[in-house]
Amino acid sequence: MEVNAGHTHYNGLQLELRRRMSKGLLFQGSYVWSHATSNEFSNGIAGTFATLRNYALDKGPSPYDIRQA
Repeated sequence: MEVNAGHTHYNGLQLELRRRMSKGLLFQGSYVWSHATSNEFSNGIAGTFATLRNYALDKGPSPYDIRQA
């Protein structure tokens, strides 16, 4: 019997700053922070868990977790 017990959680923040100066000059900057966690890939092998009673114990960074850009 196969059970889909994977859970993923994502948090993110985007900031953008624009400043138009005289004579059409424009300054622009952006920053992105994110954090993704999952219990599917915490031990490097998809679908294997340390315990079948509480899947949340295996939570760790996801393979696509990119913190800052």
